[in-house]
Amino acid sequence: MRKVYLSIIAFLLMIIVTMFFTQKQDNSAIHPDGSKEYLNQVEQSKATTSGVKNIQERFEEYFSGVAPKSNIFEGRKGVSIQVQDIPESEKKAYAAALLIEAQKSINVQGDVEVPTQENMEEFFHPTDQQLKDLLHNQIDKLSTNIVQKTVMLNDARRLIEDELIQKHLESIYKNLVDIEIYNKDSLYEFSIALGRYKESVDKIIQLGERL
Repeated sequence: MRKVYLSIIAFLLMIIVTMFFTQKQDNSAIHPDGSKEYLNQVEQSKATTSGVKNIQERFEEYFSGVAPKSNIFEGRKGVSIQVQDIPESEKKAYAAALLIEAQKSINVQGDVEVPTQENMEEFFHPTDQQLKDLLHNQIDKLSTNIVQKTVMLNDARRLIEDELIQKHLESIYKNLVDIEIYNKDSLYEFSIALGRYKESVDKIIQLGERL
């Protein structure tokens, strides 16, 4: 009789275990938490966060002890410099100065200022009226600022010898070029473009504040 009871208990345990694993597999199919796709997304997110941290540390190390060059645009027309004429010993100083200048951005009032990590949201969070004013009355100023940033980022990239920093600056440069903010007709398209502009400025500020 005892053997019968033990057999029944073993059978019930087997059913419970089977149900548990079946439910777990079903949950994995329903909830992405256990899926390979979700885990890949988590790993990519970690890699992105790690990448941002690594580039900032690399940047800080590369420019350690470097004093940015003063008045780099004095006597020049525009914000472009003759990169090929910069002495080897001054390349880092000029690159640092360019990245500091590249921080200057257009705020929601249409003024040129340098945002910080602390006021970034306020700096780029226009009211509906401010958004309309930026699109209809400040678009030339905003377009000019974007072009100037691309020129300065490209010159800085050419002066920097660290490949990782070069690629990071190139990605910001490409994002700015792709915005084409002068080609936005609707407020919706313009607001999306402004968001991409903010994203690029944020990355520049993250680096510039370490100079």
